[in-house]
Amino acid sequence: GHPCPEGYNHPDWLIEVLSQARLTAAQQALLDNAFGTGSVTTLDESASPHDLDLLKDRYANGWAAQAVILTRRAWTIVKPQLITRDAMFLWLLNSILTGLTFFRIRYSETDIMRRYTAAFTAVIPFCFFPLLSALALMPNEELMLRKELAAGSYRLSAWFVTTTSMALIGEFVWPLVYVPIHYWMTGLTDDVGSFFGILVLCFLTVIVFHSFGMFVTMVFPKKANTVALIFVTFFFLFNGVFVPLNKTPLPWAAYINPLYWSLSIAASLVFPSGVVYEGGLTREDCLERASITQRSGIALLVLLVMVFVFRGGTYLLLRRKLQLRLFVQQREMGITSRRLFNCFQCLARRQNARRAEDQPSEIVSHAAPHVIDSERCCADAGM
Repeated sequence: GHPCPEGYNHPDWLIEVLSQARLTAAQQALLDNAFGTGSVTTLDESASPHDLDLLKDRYANGWAAQAVILTRRAWTIVKPQLITRDAMFLWLLNSILTGLTFFRIRYSETDIMRRYTAAFTAVIPFCFFPLLSALALMPNEELMLRKELAAGSYRLSAWFVTTTSMALIGEFVWPLVYVPIHYWMTGLTDDVGSFFGILVLCFLTVIVFHSFGMFVTMVFPKKANTVALIFVTFFFLFNGVFVPLNKTPLPWAAYINPLYWSLSIAASLVFPSGVVYEGGLTREDCLERASITQRSGIALLVLLVMVFVFRGGTYLLLRRKLQLRLFVQQREMGITSRRLFNCFQCLARRQNARRAEDQPSEIVSHAAPHVIDSERCCADAGM
């Protein structure tokens, strides 16, 4: 037999076993005549996962229609968890604590690194929280995703875009709570434009690290949590906040740290042009002390490239993984499905033959042979 895998209900599994069979030419012709050409696809026994695209376009609805339906479903899941009392308490308290720590920073020479550290605390929550939450996204969704892709419910690309985007909505809520309190309590700058710049930067940082978290789960599926914590330590240390980069043995390591590039943009916002610190220190002097040597435009470009690489890499790795698993699943179901098909076809032929005999008086006497015929058909089909 073919046991039902964990996570499937039995009716759905029976439908998949029957609908994903590798059929002979005669069986395919019979199904095409009954249900229309192309209603059931065949699987070449000699094919490999690289030769056969199991996720090809074979859907009644277009990509946009699928995306709308999947977005509604994802929103139904995300909405109840969007704002919780515990999360609100966490972000409000964190913003107040950091605001009190760096309360109303002034413009003396000693305040340069204090202001840069305050900018660090404005960005840092939106690195680690999205990264850690993304680690559970793919493992939690993969079983149902594999099941629905096997049934041809929708395109993988439509699911990926909608589900991963809706997962970001829950992360986008908290910059709106944290940043205003932190920004105005610390007095990073008194410029409204810089405030909105920091807010947008936090949104971009959420996307970067959420994408990185998904990428980690695909590259290291069994060790994702351990690997993520190692990267968290790297991000936290190699950015120039605690130790100037020119005093570390690997100063170039900061260039592969997404947090460094986020801080480069943050520093350009909290050290605006025209502001002179005590002792005649200019904006350029402040950025040099903060180990910021790259322009904000370059930093923005690097972050956008990282989003593209991490999310694109996640999608390609997920597609390859599902393609291999669906291929193996279809091969395993092939023999059982063909035997079931032959058994049902044999029973239908024998039942039609009895009806043709038109002998109602012998209906009762035919009951026992009918059971025997069922067993014989299944035996002939190799069940």
